[in-house]
Amino acid sequence: MSNDFSRQRLRNPLRLMVHRADPVPEGDSELAGATPPLPQWAHALLAGLAAGVAGWLVVCLIVVINWFASLSGEIGPVFGAATQLWLLAHGGGLQIGAVNWTLVPLGLSALLLLLVGGLTSGMVQSFTQAGPLQRSQLLRLLALMVGAYALVTALTALTFGSLEQAGRSFLGAALLAAVGSLWGAGRVVDLALVKLLPEWARVVPAAAVAALWTVLVGAAAVLATSLVLHHERISAIAHGLGADGGSMVQLVVAQVAFWPNLLIWSASWILGAGFTMGDGTIVSPPATDIGLVPSIPVLGALPAGAPGQWALLWLAVGVGAGIIAGLVVLRRRPALRVDEAAGVSFLAGLGGLALLALLALVSRGNLGEARLIGLGPLMPELLLLGAPLLALPATATGLVGVVVRRLRMRRAERVDGLQSSAQEGEDRSDGRTGSEEAAEPTLVNFRRPASGARASQPADGDEPTISAVGDDEPTIVSGR
Repeated sequence: MSNDFSRQRLRNPLRLMVHRADPVPEGDSELAGATPPLPQWAHALLAGLAAGVAGWLVVCLIVVINWFASLSGEIGPVFGAATQLWLLAHGGGLQIGAVNWTLVPLGLSALLLLLVGGLTSGMVQSFTQAGPLQRSQLLRLLALMVGAYALVTALTALTFGSLEQAGRSFLGAALLAAVGSLWGAGRVVDLALVKLLPEWARVVPAAAVAALWTVLVGAAAVLATSLVLHHERISAIAHGLGADGGSMVQLVVAQVAFWPNLLIWSASWILGAGFTMGDGTIVSPPATDIGLVPSIPVLGALPAGAPGQWALLWLAVGVGAGIIAGLVVLRRRPALRVDEAAGVSFLAGLGGLALLALLALVSRGNLGEARLIGLGPLMPELLLLGAPLLALPATATGLVGVVVRRLRMRRAERVDGLQSSAQEGEDRSDGRTGSEEAAEPTLVNFRRPASGARASQPADGDEPTISAVGDDEPTIVSGR
């Protein structure tokens, strides 16, 4: 019996076959236990909301750390103060009791901008991994993210502040999120927004940014010089406040938050416009009238009186910024005509000034409602004094650069022509022409021909081929 079953198993052996699993249809993904992918528009909205919440948490963390450093008061009001500070970083203002500030701490705003940019980079990276993405589609997704960020900021201001504060917060948050999202997306993909401009104007943004950076570097040098020259006064103000331990940490953090503001004010100073520290005060290279200022250590770097004629030398920074803008135009567009180079360089210089003016506007504000109002660069003095300092050197650089390049090209052509003429003169002095040189025979090798060699019969139209007989004589095999 067992033998019969054995024979049966041998006749029909068991076979194990492995097949590739069939893909799960898209509609049956839930049945398969897989989570359907989140739509891109929903992803963008959630990214905007997440950026807003994350920024608020970062500000709360900074405020709580400062509270722990001093351990003054209860922790409950700390989160309310953190919310108001977060709104202030978006330009919405700070309202705590009778305190009303509108001076934006641009250092904190820059931190929030970097946070938005980082989240945007991650979102765009996930989009590009899923498939190709058109520029218009990406810009729409970024607009959704910006709208969600601005909306959550405005709703927070409306809940814990006023309607006016909500409106300012919405506009400021939209600007901050737009700049941060474009910067973050540009780190992952090439948005090519410059290609939207006419071809002749595509170099203007890069040249304008170069001019702006030149001015900011000069402003940093001015600020550092003033801090070094007045370090004793700064230390005296800090000791007079009794700042030590935890209070010193709070003081340092508060001043660092406004460092970009001071940098932009210094940039306005080196362009001759200067800035104001409240009603009836002015700080500029030709004249300084400060009066009473708050007891803030960093403000000890302000000059006590007129800085002197040497301060006018800092105006050269604006001239250098214009020259840099013109050089960038010449480097990126070397084929421009004289009039084109002058015009584009002029626009680049004005573009750098326009960028600085935008930064100057957002760096202005009030610290209260009495004397410390209208702090920041003087407008429109910044535009009136900065325009000739940047635009005219940029125009001159573009104009002179093209003229010098053309003179060099003509000189190089003249030198090449003289060298060619000299070479022709040497050929004539040798008594040979180009056709005679071409008719000379070509020596191929030295060999001893076989005895009795004879001249071969030339073909029609060819020179005769000669085979010379002799010891170590050159054998001329062809004539040209």
